[in-house]
Amino acid sequence: MSRIEELEKRQKRLENELEKAKERLKKQQEIVSKKETEIKQTEAELLSALLIENDLTLTDLKSLLATNQTADPALEEAPKDNEGGAEHV
Repeated sequence: MSRIEELEKRQKRLENELEKAKERLKKQQEIVSKKETEIKQTEAELLSALLIENDLTLTDLKSLLATNQTADPALEEAPKDNEGGAEHV
């Protein structure tokens, strides 16, 4: 077999491997997309369950979120537990 024939054979093999890799990539991208959708659906179900469990409406939730966004900024800057380098032993 000549050098040219060997290289052509190698090229064909690599092209086939590339095509198979692209197909696997496409399948994996579809799986990722489906999982992201499942996560969003689960988050929505979790939010709904939390609202029901706490007897809240979407209006109540919006009100709570608005209250948190307008909270005193000084409270947000206050150090939390274990901040500032002190460790509890």
